Amino acid sequence: MIEVYAGKGSSHSWVWLARLFESAGLYEVDFISSDEVKGVTRRMPDLLLISGGDAFEIAESIGRGGFAEIRRFIRSGGRYVGICAGAYLPLPTSVPPLSEFNLCSTKIENIVRGLPTSGSEPPRLSVGYCDKRIIHPVRGEVLLSCGDISVKAPVYGGPVFREPSDERVMGRFSGFTEKTEVQINAQSAREMVLGRPAVIEARYGEGRMLLLSPHLEHPLYPEANLLFMGLLRLPVDGAQNTTVTQSTADSSKGELSKAVADLAVSLHGLEGRSFVIGNKIWDSERFLVLLEAVRKRSVSLPEDVANGLAARLRSIRMSLLDTPLDASESIDAVLDSLMCVTRDCVNLRFEQMSGGR
Repeated sequence: MIEVYAGKGSSHSWVWLARLFESAGLYEVDFISSDEVKGVTRRMPDLLLISGGDAFEIAESIGRGGFAEIRRFIRSGGRYVGICAGAYLPLPTSVPPLSEFNLCSTKIENIVRGLPTSGSEPPRLSVGYCDKRIIHPVRGEVLLSCGDISVKAPVYGGPVFREPSDERVMGRFSGFTEKTEVQINAQSAREMVLGRPAVIEARYGEGRMLLLSPHLEHPLYPEANLLFMGLLRLPVDGAQNTTVTQSTADSSKGELSKAVADLAVSLHGLEGRSFVIGNKIWDSERFLVLLEAVRKRSVSLPEDVANGLAARLRSIRMSLLDTPLDASESIDAVLDSLMCVTRDCVNLRFEQMSGGR
């Protein structure tokens, strides 16, 4: 069993993991909320993954009890995989609420005491960290080397690790491409990033942590996907035919299909606007990724289940239409509701494909 965090503070990137596992025919996967993290030691999945998002909000949501559970899980032999925000969580820090974890010794290179600009930059450039700032020197596609393997993959605010003394380097940033967005002085970016560790492996008790800065699971990077699955020691040749017949689709999507389309229209109305929720920027494209995950999996759901999800999406649409676009708390509530619907829909699909759990 694999468990993927899809709770408060997570971004849309957990949907990429759902797509990747589906394509490999791996359906023994649960997408869990922050509350469900607290039962991870009892369930002892083979893997626990926390992907991208807002590390501070994830830490706040998981809380002391959740971190204690994850610590026990890893110490007892569990395998933790942290991607981007999930990779920041185990790193050493005295800054709460991240200070509740502290499971490895490797520090980060992309941290500065001051910036040559205002210090109030948007989260895509830097995030406040006590009296310092975590800076994101580059964004988008970069080159990585893992042993003899070289791949391209995107980075969206993940850590640039310092050379570790106790942990093992599994991959390094090896170059930029024409698609790399350099966000600071080019020379400073090269010095901060190139040759630095991008993937590390750390031990804690009987368990293992794999911490990745780049999103190797991104759907536009199949070679990185293969590398990622190899690092996770998961099979890549077990893909199954998940095609749904038209008759099944017609009988089950009805109201849900319409609710998805109506909400998509409303979300497209947000085009050109972005919202800072915690330390993460959300825009219509990211909301639409979550909604598309529902659409793709809606065709095989039983009609009563599909109609229940449709009612929830209609409620989200009404909340969105009634929400002032400058009210970040209200947008946050819309996001939480959409995240819950997407998580429930994806879990239903995986349960269906695994034969029920």
